[in-house]
Amino acid sequence: MVEYIALALVMTASTYGYSEQNCGDSGSPVDCSKGATTSSGEAFHPDTIPTAAVPAPVKQRTRPMFVKIKAMNGSCVTIRVNDKSNERFIGKRGLDLTPAALSALGIKPDRNWSGVLTECEK
Repeated sequence: MVEYIALALVMTASTYGYSEQNCGDSGSPVDCSKGATTSSGEAFHPDTIPTAAVPAPVKQRTRPMFVKIKAMNGSCVTIRVNDKSNERFIGKRGLDLTPAALSALGIKPDRNWSGVLTECEK
């Protein structure tokens, strides 16, 4: 997953968790509702837990990972990457952030937000 997260961090990020139809593993997606199961098997809580999805292949196993990121002129925040977005977005889109992740980054949650993120020094 590390290589997919690194690739996503050079692409424009967007949001998810606003009742989209497909969350979790794109091989067996579920509705993006509170408590839905992410591709890592964790419960989806978009309004309370700062998490993200990364474009990755259907067959790629998802293990939750932490990434330290910041938005332009913001401070570094740790976000848990515990879900996958569709593999067709590999190299075309960045991380999909939940409303809680946007709030943690100091950004007002908005379903239409997109922007560039920077990985913080480790």
